Amino acid sequence: MVSPTANSSYTVVGTSLFGCLSSNTATSNITVNSFPLPVVSVNNGTICSGNSFNIIPSGANTYTIQGGSSVVSPTANSSYTFVGTSTAGCVSANTATSHVTVNPLPTVIAVTSATNNICVGQSATLTASGASSYTWNPGGIGTSISVSPTVTSTYTVTGADANGCQSIASITQSVSTCTGINDKRNKLSLIEIYPNPANEVLSINLGHLDLATVKIEVMNSIGQVVLISDAKSNQVDLNVSELSSGIYFIKMVQNGKESINQKFIKN
Repeated sequence: MVSPTANSSYTVVGTSLFGCLSSNTATSNITVNSFPLPVVSVNNGTICSGNSFNIIPSGANTYTIQGGSSVVSPTANSSYTFVGTSTAGCVSANTATSHVTVNPLPTVIAVTSATNNICVGQSATLTASGASSYTWNPGGIGTSISVSPTVTSTYTVTGADANGCQSIASITQSVSTCTGINDKRNKLSLIEIYPNPANEVLSINLGHLDLATVKIEVMNSIGQVVLISDAKSNQVDLNVSELSSGIYFIKMVQNGKESINQKFIKN
């Protein structure tokens, strides 16, 4: 095996099993082209899980890919190696490796402040978590939106994380016409909550409600119940001093069905 760096000739003389030399010689002429070997390079990239990435090699005429094709859709961080060939048929002296990083998708969750039905004309707060930014449809932009549907409706929220990866969650807000309970609903609408914002004690004036049937729940912005109280008088004082600062919702349920939500701020 020879590897000449310039045009060369090689002469071969043969010997038989009996030690006799051949009467002729054979000459091999090797021409060494002056074409340089190609040097191959490729791009690296980052994608979100489920997306594809286009690997673009350069430096040669054609390429052989070890581990995939030029368009890849890995589910985990992966590498792809390329070898190039020039138009003169010379194979690249190097191999080039493309590294593709795969970022996971965020897990987006949507909740409502009204876990039971709301009546027509009432509102509920929808809150999303699990990402960095959110777009609601229908709705707007932000972690939370207020909705007042007139019929049971489904809302979708698209959440994007710091890497720009997106996931979608949906939530259905149930709506009731509340036929036959307008008088009770009117009484619920007269409830007073003060002071708002509150630091230590939040007072609730229940007006003329039938206290035996009233239950009070305090929920945080993602719908978790953090305080529960039964009404023992028309004036209920809730100790909110241990709650973290933020937005909360008061839900008052009468007879286990009718409810109203009011928002207050804990300083």
